[in-house]
Amino acid sequence: MKARTTSAIGAVALACAGLATATQARTDAAPGVIAFSSDRDGNAEIYVMAETGSAVRRLTRNQTFDGFPHWSPDGRRILFYSQRTPNGDLFVMNADGSSPRNLTRNVAHDGGGSWSADGRKIAFDSDRAGSGDIFVVSSNGSGVRQLTSGPANDSNPSWAADGRRIAFTSERDGNGEIYVMDANGGAQVNISNSPASEDHATWSPDDSLIAFTRRAKGHDAVYVMKADGSGVRRIAAGTAPSWTPDGRRLVFASDPARRSAIYVVNANGQGLRRLTRSRFSEYDPSWAPTRRGP
Repeated sequence: MKARTTSAIGAVALACAGLATATQARTDAAPGVIAFSSDRDGNAEIYVMAETGSAVRRLTRNQTFDGFPHWSPDGRRILFYSQRTPNGDLFVMNADGSSPRNLTRNVAHDGGGSWSADGRKIAFDSDRAGSGDIFVVSSNGSGVRQLTSGPANDSNPSWAADGRRIAFTSERDGNGEIYVMDANGGAQVNISNSPASEDHATWSPDDSLIAFTRRAKGHDAVYVMKADGSGVRRIAAGTAPSWTPDGRRLVFASDPARRSAIYVVNANGQGLRRLTRSRFSEYDPSWAPTRRGP
């Protein structure tokens, strides 16, 4: 995309950061936007802020839990989980928080959503088949299809940018492990193979790496590994990582055993910086994309 293409998410970034120049409004280099969950207003709601941690703005206003935001690939919508229905469903809203709609509409629990790279499908987890399994649905809510099946819990899918693979968490081996499968549910492979518990896998923008959370001895830490499971390295104490669009940094929440805050760190583990400093918990950050559709 050309640097001067006007974009919806660029406008959101400017609104969040309070930037007003026309030059910044027309460039993909404008400060990024991070969506996250916070209970600073009494219950869990979804907020956005500039990548500096400034200009925090609330998007959802609901008396029950709203959280786990995920940006659409074009940056115009946010997928999130809400308990405004009895068992919890996935909802989609515009990037400014307007027009929320129930995507999954099922009496079972639905959560853990992830967009396909073309924005046409969403992978999610649900117990509608009797146990936690991975499903896929069109972004308009139609055509639900089951991808995994079994007595163990499968959850938190993450769609690769190439559209051909989905990473997810499975407890089929007795503890949480990161699996990768084909987008049609085939070739399910455990790539983490660790005695610890792993969760929250997320692909790097070029699909070469997977960031994830590992829990050991009661504490969470963010790790990165190659897409085949090799080269595992610890990045920082924390959980639920999300990549920046250029793949150079990770945004994540600190250990939820303490009051959680949002941090950003270079992908090599250096340059750790805290973004939020409220006296409430903030978690599940999601960095907005810079590449967008027309």
